[in-house]
Amino acid sequence: MRGAIETMIWRRDLWKIAAFAAAFELFARLRALADQTGIPVKFRYPIDFDHWLFPGSDPVVWLQRHLGQGSRLDLLDFLLVGVYASYFVVPPAIALILWLRRSRDFVPYALSIIVTLYLGLVINFLVPTAPPWMAAKYGYLPPLTRLVASVLNHFIPGIFNAGDTVAGPNDVAAMPSLHFAVICIIAFYVTTRLRYGFVIGVGYILAMSFALIYLGEHYLSDVLVGFIVAACAWWVAHWILRHWHDRNVKPRGQIKRFGER
Repeated sequence: MRGAIETMIWRRDLWKIAAFAAAFELFARLRALADQTGIPVKFRYPIDFDHWLFPGSDPVVWLQRHLGQGSRLDLLDFLLVGVYASYFVVPPAIALILWLRRSRDFVPYALSIIVTLYLGLVINFLVPTAPPWMAAKYGYLPPLTRLVASVLNHFIPGIFNAGDTVAGPNDVAAMPSLHFAVICIIAFYVTTRLRYGFVIGVGYILAMSFALIYLGEHYLSDVLVGFIVAACAWWVAHWILRHWHDRNVKPRGQIKRFGER
């Protein structure tokens, strides 16, 4: 009986999803330490970059002033917080679905996510950067509302702080936007596997980038670097898997690599 159970678990590759979950848990714990290195928090450079791209304007301030309702929440706020919150549901849901239904794709997808997170974590440690809402709090930007906290606490008081603790609290990990980078990995994946994946992927990327900036969580520079991190992680993960296949899987001609139809 015990042998049968062990065989079943091995066939279901339970160790793979367990390793994915463990790697994410370790990331969350390390991320919580990334603001304790003693390196001064950077406030100015992302603002200066925005001013270089948009002379005399701060995109996040402009968006909240022109599209927001001041101290009142509106439908746009709720919709964009929904897009923002999808980060906590969609990536692990896709991982679970792939593990259950398309195991061939699970490892490339999961490895790409993990490489993205840890590559971004290195930058978090080296360049602790304040997000727009914090920059506004300390006078580097005009007043902003942290809409994610406002909307979530509107439904369940205190839920934002509780969720932040689970995700690995670090208020100065804005550069790069790992929120955006992980969504880029999803976009890369669906582009390679779904008929209309490109449209879905680009739509998700545009919606998330707009949400992150409007909500005051990230600058445009955070988003751009997040895309670069995701692209690098995607390439590194697939290079690792190709190298492993070439060295360990025989015959090569029978290997169907990730992304091949």
